[in-house]
Amino acid sequence: FIGTFLFLKIDYRRSLFGYRPIEGVNIQNIKPEKLILDGQQRLTSLYYVLYSPDIPLRDTKYPYAFYIDLRKLYEENIEEAIISERKERIKDVLNNVEKQFEKKILPLTILKGYGLWMKWNIQAHDYIRKSGDNEFKRIYPSIMSNININKFLDFEVPVIEIGENVPIEQIAEIFERINTTGVRLSIFDLMTARLRPYNIMLRQLWKKAQENYVYIRKLSDHPINIYVLQTMALINGKSPKRSHLLKLSLDHFIDRWHEAVKYVNKAIERMMNYREGYGVIKSKLLPYVTMIPPLASLLAKVNTMRGDIRQYEKIDIWYWRSVFSARYAGATDSTMYEDYKSVCKWLKNDNEKISFNINLSELNLIEENKKSSAIYKGVMCLISLKGALDFHSGQPPEYSKLNDHHIFPIKFIENSLPQYKDLMHTVLNRTLLSEETNKWIIGKREPREYIRELKIKLGQERLMRILDTHFINEEAYEALKSNDFENFIQARERYILKEINERVKLS
Repeated sequence: FIGTFLFLKIDYRRSLFGYRPIEGVNIQNIKPEKLILDGQQRLTSLYYVLYSPDIPLRDTKYPYAFYIDLRKLYEENIEEAIISERKERIKDVLNNVEKQFEKKILPLTILKGYGLWMKWNIQAHDYIRKSGDNEFKRIYPSIMSNININKFLDFEVPVIEIGENVPIEQIAEIFERINTTGVRLSIFDLMTARLRPYNIMLRQLWKKAQENYVYIRKLSDHPINIYVLQTMALINGKSPKRSHLLKLSLDHFIDRWHEAVKYVNKAIERMMNYREGYGVIKSKLLPYVTMIPPLASLLAKVNTMRGDIRQYEKIDIWYWRSVFSARYAGATDSTMYEDYKSVCKWLKNDNEKISFNINLSELNLIEENKKSSAIYKGVMCLISLKGALDFHSGQPPEYSKLNDHHIFPIKFIENSLPQYKDLMHTVLNRTLLSEETNKWIIGKREPREYIRELKIKLGQERLMRILDTHFINEEAYEALKSNDFENFIQARERYILKEINERVKLS
């Protein structure tokens, strides 16, 4: 399955996008009529196999040639019939058709068109008649009629062609709908092509950003390069929608790119700070990665205002309200823009209001049991900010080694409190623990047993200080001591909601 190709018809004299020939094509003074928007890698691979250019195969030092082992094909061993070999080692065979017949190989360059294939067959007939090569005579008829070769020669690739005068935002929309990778449109790829004629090498800029900024590297599995473009748009008061990104002003583009990269890195650093930031100790606990552009843009705004602690506090309030209202759960481009505008007004004037509010009475933490939930992740981040001291040693944890684990163990609930099976995975029964502590201190034991053991080892006062860093107060502690699951999660919910309330209101 090769998928669909997307071509754009252009007038090369006024193309919106930069262009270059397929790798290996040696053409000077190119004047293209069409650009490949989707399918560059597939067509580059096909070109390499069928035209055998004198350039190294990717990830190697040497040019390679591809051919079919006709003996394997005759045996219908199609999986092993396609061979690649360094071109210099078989150059004599590639340039001499009689040697191909003697070696029983078919260079794939022959299959780039029916004309070459028919010529090769005519030469094969002459070779059989003159040479007396009985093996080739025996296998040749099945090669000539081979269904795989004929399928290849007859195969038609579906192509969608966009007309020359289609607006750039519609091009992006079409790309998004038919993109064969299964990934949402990479506006970054289109912007890379768009900027090349102006000598702005976006891929090189992005590579440098990854090399220079540690927090950007920490989230390398997310489309941070697109978030940088969206941050550029927001900082300049523009919508971060994909169609608008393609229209980003080219004036001082590189300077504005560097500014956006700096603040995106600062935003991620703030999110991943478990002392004074937002407590994201690992990327999988990030409530919404799409909050990076508005957060980065707001940090840039406060910097230009020479803002004080009050402005940063407002950004924190916006962040926690967004997390615990699940604000970024749906379409986010318009939300980013709306939030950026309203928070900017609020930063300047206390009488302005943020564009959305949060009703904590509607926040039901007991029902939050999915690790993918932003609210679930938000609670875990609050625990990391609280300190999450190790149950066993009482020491600050190695945050990178923490995972969320059950406080009332699953096996204990299943065996002793089956009436609470539906609630055992609630975030209120989870906290951040090391694997060792979870395994050796809690394990499958009932809470009152391991709590009694910890009390003897640590003492009551020290144990209470440790438990408090997990939002387990005296009321929740008493419930733990008596294996009272219901009162435990209710007490813990009240404590966590109190913390959330403190973080979503202006002091």
